[in-house]
Amino acid sequence: MAARRVLESLELGDTSIASITLKPRVELRGRITRSMVEEISRIKREPEWMLRLRLRSLELFEKLPTPNWLIGVEELDLEELAHYVHPDVDRAASWDELPEDIKRVYERIGLPEIERKALSGLAAQLESENVYLAFRKFLEEKGVVLMDMSEAVARYPDLVRKFFMRIFPPSDHKFAALHGALWSGGVFLYVPSGVRVEAPIEAFFFIASELESQFEHTLIVADRGSYVHFIEGCSAPLFKKYSFHDGMVEVYVGENAHVKFTTIQNWSKNLINFNNKRALLERGAR
Repeated sequence: MAARRVLESLELGDTSIASITLKPRVELRGRITRSMVEEISRIKREPEWMLRLRLRSLELFEKLPTPNWLIGVEELDLEELAHYVHPDVDRAASWDELPEDIKRVYERIGLPEIERKALSGLAAQLESENVYLAFRKFLEEKGVVLMDMSEAVARYPDLVRKFFMRIFPPSDHKFAALHGALWSGGVFLYVPSGVRVEAPIEAFFFIASELESQFEHTLIVADRGSYVHFIEGCSAPLFKKYSFHDGMVEVYVGENAHVKFTTIQNWSKNLINFNNKRALLERGAR
């Protein structure tokens, strides 16, 4: 019932919202180079293995052909886009901690009310970073982990390294490689063996301005006999030009575990969207 309330009330992506201009703390724009990839990794203070993965992905991106099966790819000029934008705001665990202009966007979409009524956890990403993340304490006490993907790389390196870009490798196609080189944001969700998360967990991704890219990475690991419902919401306002989305979702479902995954995408028409989503299920999983 909680999941139904979320889906019925969720008015994601009110594309009548005007494009908003936010002062970035960091912005990396233009030609995609080794130095840009290294700078993203430096900002995130990543371990050497993640930097190597990024650089290997960059090499593949430069070699692989552009796919002809992506709608809008002929309009895509990567050199005019910002590929990493860190809004000038720290991540909040309460809506009242966010600046008013950002909070108003999420209130118009309805996220604070939905969280109060029906969710057990919520992450909200703006541009390249999560600006909000909150999680029910009782689930944390059961061993459930919900955190920013970059934070998970630092805190759970062995677990993340075991699964990150394993079922969707950067060698799969040119834009998977681009994602591997430039990914930022997204969430890591781990549900321990036998734990049921009855109310949904949601991650919401919003691109606020034109001529920007978003490369969030969501990694879900549900251990044996567990259950979780994960909702992905995506939106952007109307742009005069365009923006580009190249996110990725990897879902690992252990033996006899059940992951329900719902994606609600309401991008504006001039948003070039590339979806990379895969799941790996063990015996008895669904």
